[in-house]
Amino acid sequence: MKKYLITAAVFLTGTALANAGTVLTTTFGNAAQATATDVTLTNNWADDLDAEVLALLGTVNGNITSLTNTSGNVTLQTSGAAGQSTTFFSPNTNVGNGSPWTSVFTYSGTSGLTSIDGINLQVGLFDSNGTWQSNQASWTGNVGFTAQILDSSDSLLGSFTGQLGDGITGQGSTKFDVNLSGTKLVLDSVDNFKLKISLTDNLSNGCFVGLQSVAYSGSVIPEPSTFGLLAGLGALALAGTRRRRRAK
Repeated sequence: MKKYLITAAVFLTGTALANAGTVLTTTFGNAAQATATDVTLTNNWADDLDAEVLALLGTVNGNITSLTNTSGNVTLQTSGAAGQSTTFFSPNTNVGNGSPWTSVFTYSGTSGLTSIDGINLQVGLFDSNGTWQSNQASWTGNVGFTAQILDSSDSLLGSFTGQLGDGITGQGSTKFDVNLSGTKLVLDSVDNFKLKISLTDNLSNGCFVGLQSVAYSGSVIPEPSTFGLLAGLGALALAGTRRRRRAK
């Protein structure tokens, strides 16, 4: 029995440490209205994480605290297929005409997320009527994205960058994957953090850019207290095994 306890403790610990790749994905709800801060965030841990690990990680909550451009607050587009989609975050500001947007997402319950290696944005293009962009000419220039990870006091923890490059054309409701890369960010039991997504613009023609999802790649482990419990369980089992050997 003691050997089984040791094996279980080692197995759970090893499984938790081994998980990597996309670990947390944010999608949007209630997005078919004008006020960005009313949009809901759904945050899901990766499906391939073990049930024991998922139970230890718990629920991540989140909300949008701001959406701005160089002129101030920005509303969401509410017309057309893009604007009326409840799952598509559609800032109503023309990136190509020099009005890129910045939005801040706030997360809590993230202490199980121990590192962030990169961020993937699923990006959609639409026009001023909220229609999916299907006739955009090839761009000259690019739309760059910067994702800053901030702590609850707005101190910078790390940042990731990427871009939609030259030659991208509208593809209707098809979304583009934009991979943001940077230096691996190691989190030390950070239970609350902010994601500040900013766009930069160097386009010769206009376009509206929105988000379908945000996916974090990295690693997760259970709470430190859980590791202590597992380690203690293994130590007790090992001690019991040694006592039995001495008795023989």
